[in-house]
Amino acid sequence: MMKRSRFWYSAILFIGFLVLLVSSGVRAFPSTLVLPWQQDFGWSRGGISAVIATGTLLFGLIGPFSAAFLQRYGARRIGCVALLILALVTFALPFMKTIWQAEILVGLISGTMTGAVADVYGIYIANNWFSKNRGLVLGLFTASSSVGQLIVLPILAGMIDTQGWHQTALAVAVFIVVVLLMIFLLMRDYPHQVGLSPFGSRVQVTPVYPKINVQAVLLQPLQALRNAAKSNVFWLLALPFFVCGASTSGLIGVHFIAAGHDYGMSEVKVSNIMALMGIFDIIGSLIAGLLTEKFDSRYILMTMYGLRGLDLFLLPIALTQGGTLLIFYAIIFGFSWNATVSPTIKLIADNFGIEKSGMLFGWVFVLHQIGGALMAYTSGAMHDMVHNYVIAFGMAGVICLVAALMVIIVPKPTK
Repeated sequence: MMKRSRFWYSAILFIGFLVLLVSSGVRAFPSTLVLPWQQDFGWSRGGISAVIATGTLLFGLIGPFSAAFLQRYGARRIGCVALLILALVTFALPFMKTIWQAEILVGLISGTMTGAVADVYGIYIANNWFSKNRGLVLGLFTASSSVGQLIVLPILAGMIDTQGWHQTALAVAVFIVVVLLMIFLLMRDYPHQVGLSPFGSRVQVTPVYPKINVQAVLLQPLQALRNAAKSNVFWLLALPFFVCGASTSGLIGVHFIAAGHDYGMSEVKVSNIMALMGIFDIIGSLIAGLLTEKFDSRYILMTMYGLRGLDLFLLPIALTQGGTLLIFYAIIFGFSWNATVSPTIKLIADNFGIEKSGMLFGWVFVLHQIGGALMAYTSGAMHDMVHNYVIAFGMAGVICLVAALMVIIVPKPTK
């Protein structure tokens, strides 16, 4: 029995990790295609940024609705459908010719499907399968996003450099199919379905799939938002997460490789710097997940936003000088990249209830992606005008410091 239970907890954790890796990796993949698409198609950096911005926005917007569909249909069915569509879309990328085709494939469809299996997917698994060490599990799932966003990028950049972006896209599609098969064969929505209770609990939880129609599923997130929006706490958590998205996925996630190119660095070299960020992102995510179980999450958030803001002021100098200073920048920024996720989820659960945490975090994540989309487009358009990212880096640094001040005034949750 012990070996059997260990297998299922480990399998669910591993598959959840892989699904979130696919979600974040496919979402980040276009950032390695900015320069190849400019060279192959003659598209402007601003135009490509608009495509990425659309996907970034939908990646977040679908989150709360994904949470509702997960409650209704479960992680296995939602995961299979989303990854099947992602595989088909990624297979289709080498055959596109115009930027409107990129907008449909990368912006609309990929943005929606990656959002369907993003952070709320991990929250669903953590809440259903783990009663003990839930913060650590969320930290691990956040770390998988870090792997997808940052550590996979130098691998993809290296493949693009040697094999071309067409072959790289096909290889990504094959990997998605492999994970899809794992979901189909091994994913379970509740431990009760394999005769187990949630990890750390002796009470089995009966699977619940609310018998409500699609219209009700779609209205449920909107009602949750309407109720939460009346609380100042919601906005004190959501607006800093807007800043989080702007400074990470919107600015550094999309434009760091291109910014390094402006300073004479190769795409592979800059991707390796991002991989270093990814390593420390994983460390930061896991540490933040552990700390949320022992310390006040407000102070964790204040520290992370503050460090990130100061680090962004350093970035133009680090890119100019390179060497140790650029490595120092990468370590600090990487450590803070996703370390804001677990404390934010914890504060949402403490203030609004664990049963609502997935859906409400989905709405908070919408703000994250709106920030990312605006910054992705604005930074690209600004670069087209002034041919550098200095203003964008400084602007992101300022709003990160403002976010650090906002989170500290979140009222302490009452137990």
